[in-house]
Amino acid sequence: MIDWDRVYQIGSLLSGDTLRSRSGNEQRLRRETYFRQLVQQVSQPMMEYLRVADGSFCFVARPEALDRAAWIEANIGGFGTVFEPVESALRQRLGNRVSNPLNQQTSSILLGVLLGYLSRHVLGQYDPSLLGKEAATAGRLYFVEPNLESARRKMSLPKEQFETWIVFHELTHAWQFEAHPWLRQHMNQQIRELLMSASDRLLQFDAAELLRLAMRGQLDLRQPQRLLTGLMNPHQQRIFDGLQALMSLLEGFSNHVMDALGPRMLPDYARIAATFEDRQRHKSPAETLFIRMTGLEVKLQQYQLGEAFVDAVVRRVGIEGMNQVWTSPDCLPSLQEIHQPELWLVRMEARAA
Repeated sequence: MIDWDRVYQIGSLLSGDTLRSRSGNEQRLRRETYFRQLVQQVSQPMMEYLRVADGSFCFVARPEALDRAAWIEANIGGFGTVFEPVESALRQRLGNRVSNPLNQQTSSILLGVLLGYLSRHVLGQYDPSLLGKEAATAGRLYFVEPNLESARRKMSLPKEQFETWIVFHELTHAWQFEAHPWLRQHMNQQIRELLMSASDRLLQFDAAELLRLAMRGQLDLRQPQRLLTGLMNPHQQRIFDGLQALMSLLEGFSNHVMDALGPRMLPDYARIAATFEDRQRHKSPAETLFIRMTGLEVKLQQYQLGEAFVDAVVRRVGIEGMNQVWTSPDCLPSLQEIHQPELWLVRMEARAA
């Protein structure tokens, strides 16, 4: 279905990376030592805020300092693992028709463009290593060097404080997955089920059915999320909504922790947060269009919805009450509860009674 070498070539070309801008081994090792020091500085205050008993948890993921090409390469591995079960299922039914040149070229170009765009904007990433053939005990913690430096310079922010602020967010993701192993297993199960179900669903469509869906308003090319969900049956929609709620929780919780620790540890916290938020709001028309067309708008909404949910819960029951969410899949909020936090609070109170 996808030519991964082609994806890498397109993504790298669009990333703006040059041989001069790529990190040498000595520079990379020096920066990774620096990020390990930031992780050590942040770890203890973070554990104290999260009310984690002293010594009961330590981070496993080690920071990796990447240039854009290396970030693309790392994420291609993850994408390949995610696509593999779908491609395998389709190949069993369609044979070599699944990888005809036109389909392969189109898929490869689209994914290459997407990764090329993201490689210029991602500052940090915790990769939980989902869907691997073997059970993972730790994910990978990436920091994209050219983007951190470019963003800092454009916003005129203090280097170490800005990078520490980013570490707050990504290290919280590491805690979410490493301190709660069931979370990775749950996400794997949900993603696999959705992907396999989706591959079956794709084979059921013909042009006439797609036309009927479009005429009923269930498909809209101007709204990528609606285009996607319009092709789903009710079972797939429930899984998709659950994953949307979970991603909103993960991102919103990390933002909450970032903003809780920032004022305590960073003298310029208020300026960093305000400047970064202003940068996120003011995008060029071309970038705004690209975000909408690719569905990245949904991802950006997850940060806002999730943070509003977590902030509301913490105001009511504190971080200890919020941490009930990490107990089991049954404690995860639904998409409706993300929008209405009081529903989740009532459910948790009833569960505890």
